[in-house]
Amino acid sequence: MSKIYFSAATSGFYPEELKENYEEGTGWPDDAVEITHEQWTEFTGATPAGYCLAAGSDGFPYWKAIPPLTAEELIALAEIEKQSRLQYANSLTADWRTELSLGIISDEEKEKLILWMNYIKEVKAVETTDPNHIDWPATPVM
Repeated sequence: MSKIYFSAATSGFYPEELKENYEEGTGWPDDAVEITHEQWTEFTGATPAGYCLAAGSDGFPYWKAIPPLTAEELIALAEIEKQSRLQYANSLTADWRTELSLGIISDEEKEKLILWMNYIKEVKAVETTDPNHIDWPATPVM
């Protein structure tokens, strides 16, 4: 088995057998450190939940804990979710609203439109300033 190297600068893994190819192409990283095959297997496998690949001050890979999102980030994500739900509901109901205004909507489609318009009202009423306690309304069943 050939040696395997890790570069902190690129967060990449480099098999020694391809060194010549790298040197002819993008270059072999100057900071490459030799790692074990066990390390290579660990760090190229599934990333543990809540962690990301990082390089220590020694240049070797390790799993770094991802810091929790700030309150502002959570609020921003909740707003994105809210707008996404509204956009989906509005795109789904657009044809029905046109048919309603033209007086050509079927009773079945009108019932669906009413369900979705109530859903839109409920989503608009969701307060996103406390993103840890959001209770999103259920999506209407078609």
